[in-house]
Amino acid sequence: MINLFGYNLYAHFLVNNKKILAYSLHFDKEKSYEHLIKIKRFHKLRGKITSNEKLDKKLEKLLYKKIEEDIKIKFDLSKYRNKEIYEFLLKIHKGKVSTYSEISKSVKKSIGEIIITLARNPFLILIPCHRVIKKNGDISGYTPLGKEFKRIILLKEGFLK
Repeated sequence: MINLFGYNLYAHFLVNNKKILAYSLHFDKEKSYEHLIKIKRFHKLRGKITSNEKLDKKLEKLLYKKIEEDIKIKFDLSKYRNKEIYEFLLKIHKGKVSTYSEISKSVKKSIGEIIITLARNPFLILIPCHRVIKKNGDISGYTPLGKEFKRIILLKEGFLK
């Protein structure tokens, strides 16, 4: 189990050849597993789904570093659907946001495709889909952790006051 900002989150990892291909976080253990199945199918990934206390602790530390220090992480996104959307997200710095329409214009994908791609983010928080808001300023939803969790992350990163 991972603890972020006082929230206990269950984590599941998709692993192939000792490499983490994706992970999912959720307040509910079964929903974490189910969400990772959706990510796996969306990206057509192969691997074994597992939960692991050692991986939980490593991920928890990494997530805090991403939120607090905006550490840069290199990802090989070549096997992921709509990788250009994830590459765009990696360029959004801590304390900044982009809109769905800005991303759509930049990567030439529909807003609907962007929304589903963000909802199937294989590296939640590390690929900062929480830094995407509506053009009217509404922070919108955050699959699978919800709008309130997204608000807390944006607050910790200095975007919201």
